[in-house]
Order: sequence, then C-alpha cells, then structure tokens
Amino acid sequence: ALLAQINAATSLHVSLCGESLTWNGATYPSVNTSPSISQTMDEGGFREVVSMQSVVRRFDMPAAPVIGARVTAEGRSWRVANVGSDAVAWDFTLDSPTQ
Repeated sequence: ALLAQINAATSLHVSLCGESLTWNGATYPSVNTSPSISQTMDEGGFREVVSMQSVVRRFDMPAAPVIGARVTAEGRSWRVANVGSDAVAWDFTLDSPTQ
C-alpha cells in the first residue's frame, strides 16, 4: 500500500514537470534538474564539467541505460555517468558527452 502511494505521488510529480529523457529511441517522462557547471582538477589544470540529474519512474522505464550510454534530455545529448535506483525510480547522473 505504501509503495503504491509513493508510486502515485512520483507519477504526479513527473506529470507536472513535463520533462523527458530519451534513450534507444524511446522517450520517458522524467524530472530533470537544471544543468550545472563545476570545475574538476585534471592534467594540466582545471576543466569544466557540465552535469545534471534525471529521475525516471521504473514503471515507465523497466530497464536502465548502462553507464556510458548516450541519452537526450533538455534538448541536448548527455552521457550516463551514474545510475542509482530505489523501489520506484531510476536516478541518473548525466554528464556532457565530451567528458
């Protein structure tokens, strides 16, 4: 019963956001953060890293892309940097594909 309530609340949140994530030709409703820019130390100095988070309900997306896969969100291409999950949703960390 509790899982059904959480799933219903997540579904409402996703539908209100009106965002999406596209992978392998299929588009899934999602909740995306705004892209952020940070700096990380690399050979020769600092480099900028552009990243964002995207959450997709497991009900909508039964299998998740693997780390390194290319997806589209917010009108641009991203590389999946990390995949987390719970009983209801996938939580993706997405990086600019050039990183």
